[in-house]
This record gives sequence, C-alpha cells and structure tokens, in this order.
Amino acid sequence: MGYKTRHAIPLALAAIGALAAGAPTFAEPLEQVVVGAVHTTTTLEFPHMQRHAVASLTRQVSYADLDLVSYAGVQELEARIDNTANAICEKLDGLYGRSPDEKEACVRDAVKDAMKQAKVAITAAAGRGQ
Repeated sequence: MGYKTRHAIPLALAAIGALAAGAPTFAEPLEQVVVGAVHTTTTLEFPHMQRHAVASLTRQVSYADLDLVSYAGVQELEARIDNTANAICEKLDGLYGRSPDEKEACVRDAVKDAMKQAKVAITAAAGRGQ
C-alpha cells in the first residue's frame, strides 16, 4: 500500500463521519402522505399529430397528530385524504372544465394512490405499537 492509499482511506472515513454527524437523521419518516391528481389534455395539432399537456396538483396530508393504531385515527386519515383529493380535483375541474365522470375518476385515483402510502404508515404504526 503506497503513501497516498494509506492516508486516503482514513481521510475518506473521517470525511464520511463528519458528513454523517452534520446530516439530518432520516430514521423518523415524515408523518404525511401526498395526495396528487393529474389532468391530461390531448389536442390534434396537424393531421396525425397530437399534442399532450399535463397539469398536476399535489398536497401533503399530515397524520402526525393521529394515532394510526386506533380505528378513529385511521378513519380520520382516510377522511383527510378523501377531502384533499376532492379539493384538488375540484381545483383541476375549475381550471379545465372536466366532466363529472372525469372528476369522479380523478378523486378515485388520487385516493387510491394516497391510501397506498397511508397503508404503509398504518402498518408501520401497528408494528411500533405507536
């Protein structure tokens, strides 16, 4: 092992330790789920050419104040997700004038995606015995 190699390894380890000591810890997950909705518009520009425009909205829903081990806590998180999905889909509806079926699909998809995150949080809470 040469001079550079012998000194490079301890210096690299010291640098990693210094970075780790000053970095925030990620052991505690953020206590929130992200509710998102997407609106896609397709227009015909030229013969056989389509143009797609995509707009999306997201909002965070906190569950930091909820006990996800309890039935009431889980029900409250589900209500928050549903209310947020309705709000962001209404906003997209106001901006783009979508049909009732499109709004219903928007809410359904937003809730479905957010509930995947919520189920992970609920399972983790049950495992910790929160």
